[in-house]
Amino acid sequence: MAVTDFIAAIELGSTHITGIAGKKNADGSIQILAYANTPSSDCIKKGAIFNLDKTTQVLVSIIQKLEEDLQASIKKVYVGIGGQSIRSTRNNVTKQLGEETKISQALIESLMESNREISLIDQEILDVEPQEYKVGNNLLTEPVGISADRIEGRYLNIIAHHTLKDRITKCFNQTKYEIADYFLSPVVTANVVLTDSEKRSGCALVDLGADTTTVAVYKNNILRHLAVIPLGSNNITKDICSLQIEEEDAEQLKIRYGCALTPPTEDDEAVDEQEYSIEGKCSVPAHKLEYIVEARINEIISNVWNQIMVSEYGDKLLAGLVLTGGASNMPNMDEAFKQITKIEKIRIAKGGNITLTGAIQLPKDGTQNTHIGLLAEGKENCLKIDPRKGHQLDFIDEIKEKEEEAKRKEAERIQAEEARRKAEEEAERIRKINEEKKRQEEERNRKRLEVYTRLTSRQTAAECLDKIRELLPDMDVPVSPKFCKKVREVEKYLILQNAPFILKTPYSSSGRGLLWLPERKLTTKDRTWIEGALNKQGCVSIECALDKYQDFAMEFYSDGNGNIRYEGLSVFGAEKKGAYSGNVLGEQTYLESFFVENFGDKFQQLKETVGEAIRQIYGNIYTGYLGVDMLVYRKKANGEFAIHPCIEVNMRYTMGMVALRISQKYLAPNARGDMRITYTSKPGEAYEQHCFMKKAYPLEMKDGKIKEGYISLCPVTKETKYRAYILVF
Repeated sequence: MAVTDFIAAIELGSTHITGIAGKKNADGSIQILAYANTPSSDCIKKGAIFNLDKTTQVLVSIIQKLEEDLQASIKKVYVGIGGQSIRSTRNNVTKQLGEETKISQALIESLMESNREISLIDQEILDVEPQEYKVGNNLLTEPVGISADRIEGRYLNIIAHHTLKDRITKCFNQTKYEIADYFLSPVVTANVVLTDSEKRSGCALVDLGADTTTVAVYKNNILRHLAVIPLGSNNITKDICSLQIEEEDAEQLKIRYGCALTPPTEDDEAVDEQEYSIEGKCSVPAHKLEYIVEARINEIISNVWNQIMVSEYGDKLLAGLVLTGGASNMPNMDEAFKQITKIEKIRIAKGGNITLTGAIQLPKDGTQNTHIGLLAEGKENCLKIDPRKGHQLDFIDEIKEKEEEAKRKEAERIQAEEARRKAEEEAERIRKINEEKKRQEEERNRKRLEVYTRLTSRQTAAECLDKIRELLPDMDVPVSPKFCKKVREVEKYLILQNAPFILKTPYSSSGRGLLWLPERKLTTKDRTWIEGALNKQGCVSIECALDKYQDFAMEFYSDGNGNIRYEGLSVFGAEKKGAYSGNVLGEQTYLESFFVENFGDKFQQLKETVGEAIRQIYGNIYTGYLGVDMLVYRKKANGEFAIHPCIEVNMRYTMGMVALRISQKYLAPNARGDMRITYTSKPGEAYEQHCFMKKAYPLEMKDGKIKEGYISLCPVTKETKYRAYILVF
């Protein structure tokens, strides 16, 4: 027999820690080669370790027993994870794609990674069960190769308290044994117990354990819900103890006489007189024991049924319920489930769908299914191989060597104990100091982020607009946008105002996050956009669209101490959907000529007013450049020019500032031109345009500054699609 055939596994149960080793056969059967278990109630409760040292001792003892039976040294084991803190939670991840984007496996994997990045408090994701992917209006399990502009991944995350896995790892770190991998106990149990037909048709696997009851719901071969209920057969034993009976005797009464659903009898008096007893130890009236057992069973089943209803698959379980675990052996357990759940199709799984061979006979009572599942899932050889001899090492010799090494290290530890203690005390003192510094820094960063987030929102830009209106009461300033948190609020605005309209998300710029509405009603596509924006950012702004004539901006600098400096005017262009396309270059007198001609002294007054509004809102908080986007529009009533003085505030060194500095530092006197950013999708087209403009508009310098001509602001190759350039004339 080759050593590569050996698989070893451990399950840390609430009543026993069990070790098992076996060999997978070519026909799919498993030969059981070693088996050992030890009570665990003094170190594990409801599947979670509470005594690390005791658990470590038991683990070592069990694995050594397996080694003795195998006559081989074990290197690593597979570990089953279960317990009260395990549960499932749903999460959806949505990604907007370009038009008719072909869905790739890499995209599916990126959605999975995004799902795993969700924030959890004191919890960690143990495993993820993909449910379906929503592509358009269709739900698919295999979306790769399909074209779409949006995909939504739906996932079932199996989570648990972060200490559950960590404590197991800590126990093994104190031993010479490694963990080959972790497996979810409920999942491996389901793989052994449930048939493909049951998983496909829909069923709920109920594992009735000692301290916990696990519910796993399947449909279409996908795990849909997982929950661990902190109730099990041990609760029945404790309930019987309330009759002043020792726990050992109570357990015997439960095993010998317990019934999940007592059949009715015609002779009530005889029932009242009947007693159940343990010879020479105790006795209890039959009706009291029956009442206690049934009451607790009913509570467990009610909790199970509640979890099935929470899964939203209660009416879709065509294969019914499958019961397993030690408590499933209680008489009439299936009838008790039928009575409460009203589900007629119930199967009790004593064993699994894997054939077992070998001299070791495991009991077929539903208690060993998880152990068999762990062996079935294991893929790696778990024995230690001597590379010199090609076979397993003598584990006894190795233990002796490790004991001698441990004695030497203990002597060294005692010698260094005092020094280590003092070093640890000093390290702890420094750690606390650093922790406090870190906490204070994190608090400062959190407050800064909160402030920055507020300042960058469109709500703050609207505050700025209101401030300008307050400071310039005689100026015809447009009404501030309305911020809506519900679709019906948007619809109400459409009814009361005149089309067209523009909707914006609170955090967006450069034409992104905008929706134009030409009419006073919402299409299905409009409604989907709004609902998506509300889900992501909490609200949307809406305002009546203006008859735009010219985009421009005023550039400022804030020193953070309440001082605002006007940097200059920026005249720029934007595409139909609002995306930035370029700036006009030239001296400020040239850029301001249109505004001075049409608005006179009011334009200078507007500069001062906007600066004051910016100072009041941003001046004592933000340090850096700000660009206040504005526009000239025509009034609907008479076609006259008017100014919208604050569309949005950009807290950054904007492209307007770039154009302003280029005009100031690099343009010859009286030179004018454009700074443009363009995009071409056709390969080589941008390069052809670059070559043409370089030839058609040769660069001419005067006194080290650009007098006229074309100059690219970025390298241009045959692969280039985006260009930034200056054209001076």
